[in-house]
Amino acid sequence: MRQLFAHVAKKGHRSAAFISIELFAGSERFIAFETLAPEFGIEIRDSWNVEYAESTVDACSVVLAQFKELGGFPSVLVCSHHHMALAMMDAIKEAGLQCPDDISVVAFSHAEFDEIYYDGLTHMSWSGQEESREMLRLLTKQFSGIDKDPKYVRIPMNLTDGKTVKDLIANSE
Repeated sequence: MRQLFAHVAKKGHRSAAFISIELFAGSERFIAFETLAPEFGIEIRDSWNVEYAESTVDACSVVLAQFKELGGFPSVLVCSHHHMALAMMDAIKEAGLQCPDDISVVAFSHAEFDEIYYDGLTHMSWSGQEESREMLRLLTKQFSGIDKDPKYVRIPMNLTDGKTVKDLIANSE
């Protein structure tokens, strides 16, 4: 989340919302969102954060309408999963807005980037292979009796800016 906020703050964003298909309680990502936003001068409001959101264009359109009723849109929508981000981007387009020019959307996923590429989507990803290796390493230690207690491991995240990716793909064609 620190990497993401540094990126969006550098691009001039000053407000953000967190949209999740899950409950916020216990979400390390949401806790980091709330904790780190002020450090980067990013405004967040409780009324902008949505939990248990559905990953459909219709549901995302309702969220955008609620933002509009509240007086405006945050400039960045941080989506817990790429399915949510893609639906949100379609809802933004249906609302007559552009992504990332009017509202930037960020997706979190371990999916391969080309699997979820979408023009303008900023993507936070981690290696599924590295995640699998770590799980096997930890399970092997537990099953062999070397480590009785579960361990907490963080897999490094990579940020890919949608505009940068769009330019890279256009230049490679």
